[in-house]
Amino acid sequence: MLSNANLRDLFEPAEHVLSAYLPLDPEQRDIRLQQGRLRDVLQAAEAGLERRGLDQRQREAMLAPLVEVAASLDFAEHREPALALFLHNSGVRMLPLPQAVPFHVTVARHACIKPLLPVMARHRRFWLLALSAGRARLFSVTPFERSEIPLGLEQPAAEAAGEPEPQEEGATGLVEEIQRVAETLRARLTSDPAPLLLAAEPKVSGHFRKLAQLPQLLPEGLSLNPHAFSPAELQERALAVIQPLLESEAQALIEKINARLGAAENTVAIRLEEILRAAEEGRVDAVAVASDAAVWGRFDLEAGLQEVHGTAHGLDEDLLNQVAIATLRTGGRAFALPRERIPRASMAAALLRY
Repeated sequence: MLSNANLRDLFEPAEHVLSAYLPLDPEQRDIRLQQGRLRDVLQAAEAGLERRGLDQRQREAMLAPLVEVAASLDFAEHREPALALFLHNSGVRMLPLPQAVPFHVTVARHACIKPLLPVMARHRRFWLLALSAGRARLFSVTPFERSEIPLGLEQPAAEAAGEPEPQEEGATGLVEEIQRVAETLRARLTSDPAPLLLAAEPKVSGHFRKLAQLPQLLPEGLSLNPHAFSPAELQERALAVIQPLLESEAQALIEKINARLGAAENTVAIRLEEILRAAEEGRVDAVAVASDAAVWGRFDLEAGLQEVHGTAHGLDEDLLNQVAIATLRTGGRAFALPRERIPRASMAAALLRY
């Protein structure tokens, strides 16, 4: 799972950091297209290093590890929607991505992580319980992954033989069965804060909600016979229900920023230079940057904000990306949202710790 923890080695700046996002087509069997895109990555990387003043020998030396990785990359094995490549002080880092991203190559002092932020924000795990009379299945789910977790509950012999499930003999038998599932889940999920979404018919759902006493259980679920659907179909339906929860953290940030702006508090900022300085000093608790825009220029604490351009020049980099990566490096949270969602149509907006 993409997270701050497994990306931390990319958060530190370096003299020249290459970031490349390579869209793939999992259904495309002709790998020549992907190989051509990889050549485009190498050409764009060389152009970026040249723009930063490296001569041919220096460019070849720096790109050698990436060329080696590119030569051994087997696109027949990579069926993900996209691939991210980073050439950093720590070497080449390759990340398969669970959703498509546009082709993008940059060379700067910071790794370009802004395209990852929407993926990271959505890559939240939840539990999906498919429950009916005589059968319970538990899945660990994200928008991009799904795996079934064995519950260790004995299944009816008829089900094991592939026969239709018998109807419960009465309400007492059904309640006892659901009670057993609830006790098993309480033991398994007690220390796990991930939300639990229930997929069950109304009668089963009603009994389970009375008996479960699970704080993770979401009030809204799927009202259906879950075993009439494939796990993939259940996942798709569950994601439609849980989508507001996946977006809730970013929405809560926007609401807090608006509230503090309305109250004219001094722990909110929408001026880019102020946010850059606060981020580099470790004072940003959370920031939203425009996902559909870039601000090219240079910033450091000593020189401040230098000339800003609409396109990259020389040693420029996307300052919105720098804000995001400096915030993550110092323990804050960063989100990339369409500019229209950021308060006052700003390029970035931040909550400050002090």
